[in-house]
Amino acid sequence: MTRRHRDRLNPRTAAALLIAFWVVPVLVVATTLVLADRFERAAIVDEADPVVSVGSVVDDASSPVTVTLVSGQSRELISPIGGTVTSSSTGHGADIENGAVALQVDRRAVRWFVATSPLVGDVSPGSTGTDVQLVAEHLGVDGSGERYSAALRLAIDARNGEGGWPRDGVFRASSVLFANPTETSVGRFEAPVGSVVSEGGRLGEFTAPVVEARLAPLEGASVDARLSTASTVLTIAESTFPISGTAIAEPGLAPLLAAIQAASLPSTRTSETEVQYREAIWALAEPEEYGVVPSSALIATDDGTPCVVTVDGDATNAVQVEGTTSIGVSGTSVVPASLIGSQVLRVGAQAPAETQATCG
Repeated sequence: MTRRHRDRLNPRTAAALLIAFWVVPVLVVATTLVLADRFERAAIVDEADPVVSVGSVVDDASSPVTVTLVSGQSRELISPIGGTVTSSSTGHGADIENGAVALQVDRRAVRWFVATSPLVGDVSPGSTGTDVQLVAEHLGVDGSGERYSAALRLAIDARNGEGGWPRDGVFRASSVLFANPTETSVGRFEAPVGSVVSEGGRLGEFTAPVVEARLAPLEGASVDARLSTASTVLTIAESTFPISGTAIAEPGLAPLLAAIQAASLPSTRTSETEVQYREAIWALAEPEEYGVVPSSALIATDDGTPCVVTVDGDATNAVQVEGTTSIGVSGTSVVPASLIGSQVLRVGAQAPAETQATCG
């Protein structure tokens, strides 16, 4: 065979080489892409089960709020007797404790008398009425009621002896400084040791009592309307207590003040009578529970009535869910709690036309 004949390829050989080096790789790549696409679509179908179970979500309508404490007018501290202040246990911010010595005037002790009303006059043997009962409560004497008793006489004489007053069975109104239960501390005291005070003269003033607390949403936050009408609770730090509405007064005010004091929350004074606290949460006392489904599960009638399609074996049924409150969970819609645990179509529009037609 000549050299020219050896260099020329046989047509069959050329075709085989073309198939091996070009056609086969193309077919392999194409087949791989088709199979990959098929597997991907199969995986999507597997991950997105066409039937889902209705879940649940609890909505307590919670909202962060500021708590503004509103104080009343401070009351003056008036000296019940005149003389020279020989010792004092009272100063700016001093706490008031029932029965504790506030100061001594001419070495006679004047003590705090915390009660709902001041004494009208002295209490002595033979006295009856409200003043007797107030003194008995002040001294911790049980069973006296509104009548002066032997036990009350002993307690009065013991107190008088401790304070430099005569042991004559008379509890003198001039021996006490009255404070009502809302006056828990001294805002200002102007009678230092050595000063001379007059009966009926000014000693200073009480800290203005807190008379109300008001709730308001933080700037930019909204409050669910249900919070102002339903049974609600306020949470400060780890303390939670029931409240009603946006204004809190006694008896709910006392536990609120205790919770704020225990939590040591940062405060902002906005005026002479108002102090604001943050970090409080207002919420429903009995949170509402809803069912929750993917938003794609909803179908609607021509007039907009929403339904979901429940699945029971091979049977499907359109169930109305109108009137459900939205809680704004992205990609989901809430349905009545009665549907929790039911099986529904993930995509309601895939239900048979005859099933969809029964919606509404």
